[in-house]
Amino acid sequence: MLLSPIKLVSTPGSIEDELHKLRESEMKTKYRKLKQQMLNKGVSHEVASAYGKDITSASNKKKMQILSMELENKVTPTITEYSQLESKLNSLISLLARKRQEELHLLRKLKIIPWVTEICKKIAVCPRNEIKDLVRSIELAIQIFLIFVAIKENRDYMLSTNRVLFLTELLIWTLNKPMHLFFGSTYVPQLFEVITICLKHRAPYSNQQMKVLLLEYILCSPIIKKLKGKFESVVAPLHLTGKLSLIPAII
Repeated sequence: MLLSPIKLVSTPGSIEDELHKLRESEMKTKYRKLKQQMLNKGVSHEVASAYGKDITSASNKKKMQILSMELENKVTPTITEYSQLESKLNSLISLLARKRQEELHLLRKLKIIPWVTEICKKIAVCPRNEIKDLVRSIELAIQIFLIFVAIKENRDYMLSTNRVLFLTELLIWTLNKPMHLFFGSTYVPQLFEVITICLKHRAPYSNQQMKVLLLEYILCSPIIKKLKGKFESVVAPLHLTGKLSLIPAII
């Protein structure tokens, strides 16, 4: 009985494609594991908000307490009245206009930031016909985050409670959308700024590992690849293997 030999044929291109797919698969696996690690290591709002100054008096404390309760009612379990939510967010931004330190601490102490974070997280489950309304609320939420991270204690809070992780996921969602939504969203530059401020923050020893995990998570996530694709659609192709000066400063 004669057996015919099996002939294996491969081309350089097909091997490179398979290696590329394998690397992408490994990166996705690591990306998911890093996210789980961060969620496991993150601390609750109640624990993180206890740090820092104990604010006993502030000119707008009563108003901010009321706004915190109103935001909770507007955000949980689902958002139904977007115009009223925008009104509450605008009121909060007006109160924070002077960026008084005691009020920035109160944002953390009065559980306002968790409700503002919830607004950003809703994008993953938002019905298609409500996205435009939600995006307007997200634009206001990101403005609040940008004011919030002005002091050290709040940047520590952002890292330890994984708020930056949730904002990074909002960025990934936005990058996955069509060009007109990405470049047309006014919150994108401020979102980059908030994430960058937190990454540049000189975290205390207790938060160093969270910061390292966040950096690894971003590098393993689709962010850089998606950014490269967005910019290649409007300018010359980017070569990420070349000099660092070729990479846009926004990365």
